[in-house]
Amino acid sequence: MEENLTHENGPKEEKDKPIKKQIFSDDLVRNLLFYVLIAAFLISLSMLIAKLYAYHKEDKVYNEIRASVQSGHISPDFQNLTPSDTKDEPDTSKNENEEPLPYVVFNGDPDDLNSDGILKIYADLKAQNDDLVGWITMPGFKKPIDYPVMQYFDNDYYMTHDFYKNKSNSGSIFMDAANLSAEPDRNIVIYGHAMRNNSMFGNLRGYPTDEEKYGNITTIYLDLLYTRLEYKVFSAYSTEADFDYRRTVFSDDEDFMSFLNIIKSRSEHDFGVSLSPRDKIITLSTCDKSRGDDGRIAIHAKLVKQIVYDNSGIDGEYAETEENGDKKIVTSNVYLEKLQLQYVLLPPGESPASEQTGQNPDAAEPSGSDTTTDTETSPAPGASPTPAPAPASSTQTAASEKNTGEMQISPNAEWNNMVLSPPFNTANALFSAKVPSYAAYARITLKPYDEKVRISYTVNDKKTDPDKIELTEGENVIIVHVLSADGLFSRKYTINVLREPSPASPAPQPEQTPETTSEPPDTDSNN
Repeated sequence: MEENLTHENGPKEEKDKPIKKQIFSDDLVRNLLFYVLIAAFLISLSMLIAKLYAYHKEDKVYNEIRASVQSGHISPDFQNLTPSDTKDEPDTSKNENEEPLPYVVFNGDPDDLNSDGILKIYADLKAQNDDLVGWITMPGFKKPIDYPVMQYFDNDYYMTHDFYKNKSNSGSIFMDAANLSAEPDRNIVIYGHAMRNNSMFGNLRGYPTDEEKYGNITTIYLDLLYTRLEYKVFSAYSTEADFDYRRTVFSDDEDFMSFLNIIKSRSEHDFGVSLSPRDKIITLSTCDKSRGDDGRIAIHAKLVKQIVYDNSGIDGEYAETEENGDKKIVTSNVYLEKLQLQYVLLPPGESPASEQTGQNPDAAEPSGSDTTTDTETSPAPGASPTPAPAPASSTQTAASEKNTGEMQISPNAEWNNMVLSPPFNTANALFSAKVPSYAAYARITLKPYDEKVRISYTVNDKKTDPDKIELTEGENVIIVHVLSADGLFSRKYTINVLREPSPASPAPQPEQTPETTSEPPDTDSNN
């Protein structure tokens, strides 16, 4: 009997082992899956908490900024102001046949400006960050659109930085780099993120089709640093990023009117607002994730009222000069009377210092610029290149090499003119030029109408010496920034210079190996 039991139990235990192993394995998988889910939940929860904290922190920053301006930016009371048309002395300088402005201009109190001509309510903020160009308010939302407006040399920086230039998911509300920073352009373009907590331009999500929004919230206030503006919405729609609703420069009234008709026809709702070539508009642009990464929401509004202080927005905007009996307008004295680009050639086989040492300076193009390059036989409008001569002779060597490898421009260098034809009185001039591969350096000479203006130069978004602008192979974006003496007005002149690639040098045959010389070989790092 004992043998029997032993004999019967033995096989049973062996039979149960695979079952126990399977149960253990299933439990292990379930436990692992449970812990993975717990970890995923905790990670998601921590990310959510971090995002909510970021929202709270960023909202707090802008709430403090709003408090610092003492609510002086909110909805100016145009009703208690006197329209400038009712001044005691009529303005005889205006053409009697000229159509009246499509917006009303009011006289503000000159005491609202500080000694620098800036609205006092924004003077402290301007001192903290010189990139401040104004303030935007769109009342009516539960979480208001009520923010400072920034502007930088490109349209990327303030997408990821707050007013204090700290890294920020929400970024800032900012004006297009191509816009004038202190006067109402024909189309002022303002960007902002559509945040899920409705901060920044988050309230604009769904605006084009949400009757509660587009039916009741149609007024936009924009304060620039010396004037205050009121706009009425006339178009709202969703579109793709490749539709150019962000244009800031127009060739003439006909071109501008055509643009207005196009953007108005796209509107999801008829706001009943008429348009004319003399209108000035504002465009709010934000993302529309419902259309994917390239979706955009565009809100367009026309200027209906403006407050000027001490005539700074009208009479002070223009200065007249006589030239051959004809009058020309020079806005804010920040236009250039003369602008010329010259380039100098290196002998074959020589390269600028950065190329010899293997450096390759960044050639990032400012975001939003319309870069075009043309052949030398077909220059861009306003650019008349002098035909490029053959590489300079040894007596005309453009640069000499020091022991450190730095290239120095020889006093005997021959400079070649790339004449940029006037006029230079457009809001944001754009020129294009092409130079040969041996063009190592360029320089800019200019003459402003006002000698007191402040001028700075950048090449590929980096500050540069206007007397020695190093040209890299490919595209070089040279920008001349002109700022008025009082800091209120600015102009930007962009010159896109395409330096042709170096010709390929055939590999020398063994019997033709050149003798070693002190002259460095052509080692263009971009080839």
